[in-house]
Amino acid sequence: MPTKLVRNFDVDGTELPSSTVYISDEQLAEEAEQEAMLKVGALIDGIANLADAKTFLKRLCRRLRAKGLL
Repeated sequence: MPTKLVRNFDVDGTELPSSTVYISDEQLAEEAEQEAMLKVGALIDGIANLADAKTFLKRLCRRLRAKGLL
């Protein structure tokens, strides 16, 4: 089962001993999905004009096709 290291701090900001927690595969997949969506959001926010939008969509379609999703 995957684990995650959790850093702990007191109210003054002093680091306390770290602890290890077990996370489920579902939680790991959810975190990966959230990270991917943040990246997608940044890419979309970077579109400044129609040419950028077309480039983004072409790359997206190529990627989806390569993964067999399109």
